[in-house]
Amino acid sequence: MFKNMQIYSWGVLTAAAYSLSRSDSAASWAASMQHTLFTAPLGGLIVLNNAAVGLCVSAVLKYADNLTKGFSTSASVLLASVASSVAFGFVPSRAFLLGAAVVCIAFYLYFGAHNAVLLQHDEEAERGRSPSESSTLLAAPDPSPFPSRGGARV
Repeated sequence: MFKNMQIYSWGVLTAAAYSLSRSDSAASWAASMQHTLFTAPLGGLIVLNNAAVGLCVSAVLKYADNLTKGFSTSASVLLASVASSVAFGFVPSRAFLLGAAVVCIAFYLYFGAHNAVLLQHDEEAERGRSPSESSTLLAAPDPSPFPSRGGARV
């Protein structure tokens, strides 16, 4: 978290330096920032929202992998579209509905309960046994196209 804040602080300093170079003086820059953040709170909320999204993405990538980030991004788009249709009357197009169906199928295929072999492999790995020591795993084919991962879900 601290490293992320260091990286973001350089972005803030760079943006502030650019903004200062574009304005006539530091006083006018301070006045414009005060106007933006206090008289138009939507601008400040957008900045805070983007900062929170960046921190959430970095937390997801720290504790999960890029595939999980892709799934969470897809889920957030689907949830935002449902909320938009309820709140604002958003009517999705056929292409959007087709994409949503593909995302839902991908969720089912990756996280579905039908992956009993993968679940059993995860349980064996948690117990510290290798998958080759389990006779039930030897009888079941490895559904993973990535043999280095051993079929384990991340």
